[in-house]
Amino acid sequence: MSTILVQLLKVTWVGINDCALTRADRFVASMKIYFEAQDAIYSAGGRNFLLINVPPVGRFRGKNVPNKDYETWNKLLEDGAASFATANPEATVMIFSAWDLFHDVMDNPDKYGFGAEKGGSGVSGFLVDGLHPTSKMHNIIAREASIFLRGQSPI
Repeated sequence: MSTILVQLLKVTWVGINDCALTRADRFVASMKIYFEAQDAIYSAGGRNFLLINVPPVGRFRGKNVPNKDYETWNKLLEDGAASFATANPEATVMIFSAWDLFHDVMDNPDKYGFGAEKGGSGVSGFLVDGLHPTSKMHNIIAREASIFLRGQSPI
């Protein structure tokens, strides 16, 4: 009798609210908790990790959060992912860039089936509440993440 081991992909996308609701000087503490959760998943047998960085929320219409805070979060995520991968050589750790995707959608809304809001101040149908993506945008994120994953080399 043979045993088949299936490794599922563990996807984590957090940080938008962390960046919006706390100061950047507290991001290190948040990131420590973030990677403690990844360690727990690894300890439970998880080996395949897809981490998603945060989008440029400072570009969302009506937001007053500087993009540098989101850039700081994303840099801490990259550094943490590198440390996590080094500490856990059996893990596959990848980062999908919501940052790049959201910039592209906002720069090219027609390419993704969105239109400009009246007055050209934003992207129509892109966000539910000025911060969280619509279902349509989530479908785009899923499609682009799938393309990203297909482009990764197997171990």
